Amino acid sequence: MSSPTPAYGRKKKSTNQTIEEDPDSIKIFNQLKTTNSSYQQILNRVSTLHQSPFTWARNLGNVDYCTAIEPSCDANYSSEASCISCSSQLINNNNMMTMMNTTSSSIGGNSSDFINSCIERLEKGIPLREIEIKQLCIKAQEVLMNESNIVRVSSPVTVVGDIHGQFWDVIEMFRVGGPLPNTNYLFLGDYVDRGKHSVLTMSLLLCYKLKWPQRITLLRGNHETRGISRTYGFYKECMEYYGSPNTWNYFTDLFDYLTVAALVDEKIFCVHGGLSPAITSLDQIRVLDRFGEPGMEGPLVDLLWSDPDPDREGFGTNNSRGAGYLFGGDIVKKFLHFNSAIHMCRAHQLCDAGYRLLFDDRLSTVWSAPNYCYRCGNKASVLEIDQELNMFFNIFEDAPSHARECTVDSKLHKSTMKLIKPKNGNGDFKVATSINGGDESSFDVSQYFL
Repeated sequence: MSSPTPAYGRKKKSTNQTIEEDPDSIKIFNQLKTTNSSYQQILNRVSTLHQSPFTWARNLGNVDYCTAIEPSCDANYSSEASCISCSSQLINNNNMMTMMNTTSSSIGGNSSDFINSCIERLEKGIPLREIEIKQLCIKAQEVLMNESNIVRVSSPVTVVGDIHGQFWDVIEMFRVGGPLPNTNYLFLGDYVDRGKHSVLTMSLLLCYKLKWPQRITLLRGNHETRGISRTYGFYKECMEYYGSPNTWNYFTDLFDYLTVAALVDEKIFCVHGGLSPAITSLDQIRVLDRFGEPGMEGPLVDLLWSDPDPDREGFGTNNSRGAGYLFGGDIVKKFLHFNSAIHMCRAHQLCDAGYRLLFDDRLSTVWSAPNYCYRCGNKASVLEIDQELNMFFNIFEDAPSHARECTVDSKLHKSTMKLIKPKNGNGDFKVATSINGGDESSFDVSQYFL
């Protein structure tokens, strides 16, 4: 599947024409000088007039623009301007054509310098340019299309649940779980929507995937679809950042390539949502056609949408979501036994404590978005699985307020819950919790269907 190409509109009347000779360019340039437009927004506006924004940027000459996306920045754009309202990087347009052409060619060769540059900016909260996102998505598709529907993941690994665009909490999560590539990560999906910074979040994860493809696995969640992400915030955010739906199209095309399940050491089955009455064996998942929009029914949809229900047996209608199924502990036990697995790990549901254990600890839900939607007050966790398949839930809270403005060292807000696998390896787990060094205790976890 090819990504859409942005339309640059009508061509310039003459390749030698300067911006002073083009009334349309003068009109836009004068307008943007007195507005809060970011550099990317300026390029998007000019792209409707010219064959390419490269030429326009070159013709502008020695003019600096603030690269900030935040509309609160009211810098005065002029030839001597510096951004007085924010600390964002200034780019000289004399170098823009070279920079953007370098971007296009270097990412095609998976240039480590380019990836490192993107990561450095993203970790500071600076969004990438539209052309960079396009090339990242295209290159990531090439990597993802070679992955099986069930990715084999080796322990030790850290499993991450829903993060929903809470970018600074993702940065906090990496401080809790450990940095790449030292830590092997498995993400269970739902990277976008709800939170304020889905573009930053998805861009950073793609850069990590391109830099360390064997150290980070990205599963598809139910929000990594066109229908859901258009409704719950991601589409709107892309429009606000870049002034067009192009980046949303690039990302959603990429979503079609994300794999749907993982198997840790052939024993721990990981998926975003849950199980399906149409699936009893892992081989049935392996032959699914995952490349496309999942729709609202079918086994692929069930893997993304289904939920466990501790009060039922068998499968039932998932009325609260309108997609997928509810499934009981008997279904989990049969599925694990049939596939020689000992545990099922999933995400998809908010947990007050950051995690939830069900069905004699055969199933765990991990939730990694603290203070969900910036108002729920819940904790978050990552699930750390060691080489003996012992499992530890690392609990953390949302990032400190100062860390939401810049990436600085902060005290980790975390406690640890240890899930101990008995030596006989029969799949029956014992649970011990330690909160800030306290005694063993249990959590009162509320279940939310969101």
